[in-house]
Amino acid sequence: AIHTFKKYLTIVLTMFSIQASSVNSESYDTQWPRSFGGDRSKAYSDADQINKINVKKLKKIWQFNSGAILDKETIQTPPILANNVVVTSTIDGFLVGLEPDSGKVKWKTAKLPAPVARRGLTFSNGNIYVPTSAGIYVVDHTNGLFLRMKSSGKPAVYGANLSFTPPTVTNKSIIVAHYGYIASYDLNTTNLLWQLSLKKKVVSTRVWSGISYDNNLNIVYIS
Repeated sequence: AIHTFKKYLTIVLTMFSIQASSVNSESYDTQWPRSFGGDRSKAYSDADQINKINVKKLKKIWQFNSGAILDKETIQTPPILANNVVVTSTIDGFLVGLEPDSGKVKWKTAKLPAPVARRGLTFSNGNIYVPTSAGIYVVDHTNGLFLRMKSSGKPAVYGANLSFTPPTVTNKSIIVAHYGYIASYDLNTTNLLWQLSLKKKVVSTRVWSGISYDNNLNIVYIS
């Protein structure tokens, strides 16, 4: 779990196991590609290694502390598992990839526009989609490098405004919840496809719980 403490505001990620000796790369065969579990946000895993009988035998095998201390920032989401890499954000604007066996840092991104992934991350097609205060950045899950546009060499960014929640990635587009509106961008070009305002008169709402997507019906649900 990731814990954020209001007074100290440091992020601690702790991994537990039934037996430390049983933790290896083969035990991470179940993906957790979004902070809510998947496109349907079911927040449930079918993995059965830990159950109601042996949960009391859990032992801590490693702990990661970002070391960052800030006055006002918080991270309010669990990490994701992206092809055997545990990925989490930090309150000072970085994304970190950790080895699930040991908690050792595999990579750390360059600084991103904070807040970074306050409400979650999305992993799709080998890339991590990262909500920031300046749009959705894309990070390679193997090395933490930004995906860059071939035409300009600049980092690929979807939108330019604040987003807290993990986006939904389809075959051709990415759907993003910005503050006050929902937008869809072309996955290849980052161009805006459509936009839906969440404002009514002078009241502006924001998506807080996240986006769910039914790929069979091609419908997006927001809350």
